[in-house]
Amino acid sequence: EHAACRATAGEDRTTEARRAQSFLRNLRVLCVSVVIFGQTARELMQPTFQRSSLVTTVGRPLAPAALGVTDAHQHVWIAPVTGGPADAPVLCDRDVIMAGLTAYCAAGGGGLLDCQPGGCGRDGRELAELSRRTGVPIIACTGYHLARYYPPDFWLWSASAEAARDTFVAEIVDGLAETRDTDQPVRAGFIKIAIPADPAELPAALWAA
Repeated sequence: EHAACRATAGEDRTTEARRAQSFLRNLRVLCVSVVIFGQTARELMQPTFQRSSLVTTVGRPLAPAALGVTDAHQHVWIAPVTGGPADAPVLCDRDVIMAGLTAYCAAGGGGLLDCQPGGCGRDGRELAELSRRTGVPIIACTGYHLARYYPPDFWLWSASAEAARDTFVAEIVDGLAETRDTDQPVRAGFIKIAIPADPAELPAALWAA
């Protein structure tokens, strides 16, 4: 019995060690990707993008201090996704959302980060209008969510690292895809990256992007 327990404990330690090694490998890939992306983004954006201490919101750039107490993870607006999963979350009742944002502001809340990226229900036009009508500074994102929130044939999951990277950079520099044909395109203020429970499920190209 003791021998069996020792064997089981040894197997558990081996499994944990393998998981730790896998995590560290993925972390190293992520760190390298961040460095590569940072260098590439700076090169690509050099002609039009200047380093700034301002925060890009869906309305206008703001000094960090102007944001006040900021909610770092919210999903303000989630539109239905054509071809998406039937049980995907939907949040598009404008009156309810406005009431929530107004209450947040009245309670002392400042800015908030909307963590719904393109392709799975984001609408930068709605974010801009909600921000304008409630006075809450909203910071939109580019990047990607978990695969289960997208249609199964969504282009990003088979895209090259270069195509994914170029899309993220364009949404930071030129504006969110759904807002570029408007008078005031909304630019992304940060990049969202959603890592599945098993990081190996994430396409290698997105690790590199």
